[in-house]
Amino acid sequence: MKKNNILKIFMALLLFTGCTSDFDTLNTDPTKVTELDSKYLFTTVEKRGALSNWGIFQLMQSLYVNQYAQYWANSTSYFGSDRYTMNNGWIEGVWNEFYSEHFRVLNQIINDPDENVNRIQMARIYKAFMFQRWTDNWGAIPYTEAASGISKPQYDTQETVYKDLIAELEDAAAKLNPEKEAGGFGEADLMYNGSAEKWKRFANSLLLRIAIHISDVEPELAKTTATKALAGGVMQSNADAALLPSDPTNREATNAIHEIAYWNEFRMSKTMEVYLNGDKLGAVDPRLKIYWAPVAKRNDLNNPYAVANFKGIQNGLAVEDVPNENVGAYSNVGPFASKYSYDATKQEYKSLDAGKALPMFVFSYAETCFLKAEAALRWNIGGDVKANYDEGIRASMQQWPTERTGTYAGPVPTDQEINDYIAAVGGTIDQEKISTQKWLALFPDGFEGWTEFRRTGYPDFIPVPAPDPSAGLDGEFISRLAYPEIEKNLNSNSFNSAAKLKDHMWWQTK
Repeated sequence: MKKNNILKIFMALLLFTGCTSDFDTLNTDPTKVTELDSKYLFTTVEKRGALSNWGIFQLMQSLYVNQYAQYWANSTSYFGSDRYTMNNGWIEGVWNEFYSEHFRVLNQIINDPDENVNRIQMARIYKAFMFQRWTDNWGAIPYTEAASGISKPQYDTQETVYKDLIAELEDAAAKLNPEKEAGGFGEADLMYNGSAEKWKRFANSLLLRIAIHISDVEPELAKTTATKALAGGVMQSNADAALLPSDPTNREATNAIHEIAYWNEFRMSKTMEVYLNGDKLGAVDPRLKIYWAPVAKRNDLNNPYAVANFKGIQNGLAVEDVPNENVGAYSNVGPFASKYSYDATKQEYKSLDAGKALPMFVFSYAETCFLKAEAALRWNIGGDVKANYDEGIRASMQQWPTERTGTYAGPVPTDQEINDYIAAVGGTIDQEKISTQKWLALFPDGFEGWTEFRRTGYPDFIPVPAPDPSAGLDGEFISRLAYPEIEKNLNSNSFNSAAKLKDHMWWQTK
């Protein structure tokens, strides 16, 4: 298939950039990358910029944000990130890759006067997507001067970054031109195959996300931005979701979660367990058997998907309490990323290799529905609160077995199951209900799941029992990541050395 051919080119480019990363920069323009066609460079950025490669996914998403979103928990004592211990090597590796490679490639495309107009706008939109995640990890970051050839780029405040992202997205979405698609990225665009209309909906959905993020600190700007995003056109169905395909024939391009699940280094969190099994919400969530695998040889082997067969680990356990060798007593990822089957003869669950081919979500239609629900709740725009809330739940449950998700063959909720669940968690829709269901639907996007909790205080996270004393959190949940040490050494004039892990984001009022 053509997509797989593009993924193979992506891997070749990855190897090329890795082999040349140590060349003397005296003979290299720091704002330029190779003279390859920009569409192939964009493929690499699109794939790794969303952390869909298993190596970079583990370092940033699995070991940090997915744990701080309390989606999953460490199951091995040799990782301390669940207890808020910062590992500079992990953080620095991802930070350096993004600033020295990905942002530089996007800037080259954006600043090329001879480049196709749609390529420029898509690069701007994807850069905004990546920087929104980046600032939500750290707060103040190099932004305006980033990847521009300036050796010590100035740090911009998060407020500055957010307000520029709004301007960038509004302008880029307006300049996308369907008539120029022929010279665009085409099949090298793994998400949308170069469709200007799909990219516009992605841009406006991202703009709506940003508006909701700042709704408590800049309510008027947030409302104005949300109104523009909705008028410009956001995602309309699961067919609009931003997905990145996986290549099951190449380990470097397989589904990242499927790959790392084999390592037995994390399991479902206790927080996820109690929200999915009915303990917190009074109804068993049909997504329990999509997100997570039943634990082998537990209570009801004749009914493998019985609620009692799903077990989570509390985040941030002391070293002596982490399961380690007893990891099999807790739920690994389910068929959304790693196909599981039940062998009644052996009374065990097996992961099938077909999960390697499952795509990874970048931005879902379900999230868009919950953003619209909150916009309706706050400002009476974007439609009916409950209609958007219900649609978000339904979209989240139906997004996995669609044609776009390829080989998914796990348990599919019936319409009756979905309707019964929506009725059970319905009633008067308030911020807590929207944020809780949004958090469940965002899984496994720990970036946004963590942000939702920091921004609203929902859902009800379980306190971390054994935080690293050096984190200095004083009983609070973590609010940001530590900056890499290299910034203290090489960019000390701009670097904010006083930032603490408990310091709130600009938009964080809870």
